[in-house]
Amino acid sequence: MSNETFKTDHGNVPKLTEENYPVWKQKIHGVLSTKKAYNIVTGVELLPVGNGVTLLLLQESWHDRANKALAQIHLGCCEELLPLINDIDDPVEMWEALWDRLDNALMKLSRTQVLRKFTASRPSPDETVTKYITKLIAFRKKLIGTTENITDDAMKTHIFTTLSNSYETTIQILEQRIPAPTAQQCMDVIREYAKRTTLNKEIGDVSTGAALYTRGGNRGRGGRGGGLGGGRGNGCQKHKCTYCKMDNHTTEACGKRKQAENDTNTGGTNTGGTNTGGTNTGGTNTSRNDERTCFHCGLSGNFKSDCIHFKRARDQRNKLNKGTASLATAGDRDLI
Repeated sequence: MSNETFKTDHGNVPKLTEENYPVWKQKIHGVLSTKKAYNIVTGVELLPVGNGVTLLLLQESWHDRANKALAQIHLGCCEELLPLINDIDDPVEMWEALWDRLDNALMKLSRTQVLRKFTASRPSPDETVTKYITKLIAFRKKLIGTTENITDDAMKTHIFTTLSNSYETTIQILEQRIPAPTAQQCMDVIREYAKRTTLNKEIGDVSTGAALYTRGGNRGRGGRGGGLGGGRGNGCQKHKCTYCKMDNHTTEACGKRKQAENDTNTGGTNTGGTNTGGTNTGGTNTSRNDERTCFHCGLSGNFKSDCIHFKRARDQRNKLNKGTASLATAGDRDLI
């Protein structure tokens, strides 16, 4: 790599690498000076501003010399350093980008610190997966073309081992792909999965049913808002009466149940001259229902098999599983 050169008006000049910046800077200084462009790349000579024939000529001359400087710097870099400047079209910015990377006494230490930060990176609780991946990409870009360069395999391994268990199925699918997907393809699939399943702080732990009331807000389950609440457009209801099967109040607050209890306490209803004697079957069943306790939500009045919270959590888990399977199928088609 150190033997590569590029041709200039002053002969062949060694291409810029990680190890020869001081020598390269001295050589390219002479090349740019003969083209009257060195003061442009260092920011000493600025683009003339104004109107008029003279100023227009000066501006044209400045742009011509700036373009020549861009070409000389670009041709003077080795392949490993080109990603640093490929997207830069300003000579001053290009010169400073190379200076920041290579003309620093603490350059090696700085790169080592970046690599350590990358290795220690973990997604924080308040950080979305998209932001986390973007941060890792920024670390990797800083080390392009250096001895500390983060390889494709290292990038994939770090992402796979630091994401939460919510991505376990998706990661297993990616690991089994033949041929193996690139790091960029893996990141695209993971970000799409996070987007589709709204895992970025929307669902939470579906096994407890808590997310069923945080995602829906004040929208009804069947309303146009699309929320997952209990009522139909009347807000998110957390309880369902086990006596009358309505989901806008609890069993304890049920008016029909209280009326049945009152009928029982007052001796029931006289039909055809025969008093029921307070042995109302509905009242007895209600009392027995109230003695039951759900082992899922902890509320009294029903068993776990009748619990509305348990059923909603179960349905939500099934939806998530179907979404993961659908994403895996779509990912297979994208990578084939």
